[in-house]
Amino acid sequence: MKELGGFPRRPAPKAIHAAIDLKQRFLSFEQLDTEISALRLALYHPTSFLRDDVPVEVRAAYENKILGGFTQEGRERILIAMMKVNFLKRLESSVDSFRLTLERTIAKIDQLEKRITALRSTSMTIQTSITIR
Repeated sequence: MKELGGFPRRPAPKAIHAAIDLKQRFLSFEQLDTEISALRLALYHPTSFLRDDVPVEVRAAYENKILGGFTQEGRERILIAMMKVNFLKRLESSVDSFRLTLERTIAKIDQLEKRITALRSTSMTIQTSITIR
C-alpha cells in the first residue's frame, strides 16, 4: 500500500450557496419559503368554506369518508403542502418555470373570484342538495 502512496486524501466538499439572480432583486430561498408558507391556498381547501349553518350530518359525512386514515380536510391540507413544495421545486428548475406556475395559480384564483362575483350579482337563488352516502 505504501508503494501505491496510500489512500488519497480528498478535501471536504464545499457548499456553494448561489444567489437566485445576479442582481439580487429576487427573494432568497429562505425568504421565499417564508412567503409561500404564509399563503392559505384556499383554492385547494374548499372544506374550509363550509358554512357554520351546514347540518351536522353533512359535516359528519366529510369526516366519515375516511380512506386510509385521511379525512377530506386532511387530504386538502396535504395537497396545500405539496403545492407549496411544488412552487419551490419550480424555482429550483428555473425562475421562468416558477413565474409560469405562479401565473397559472393566480389565473385560477382570479377565475374563481370572477365566478363568485358573478354568482353574487345574480338575483337567482341556487338550491343545492347534498346526498349523504
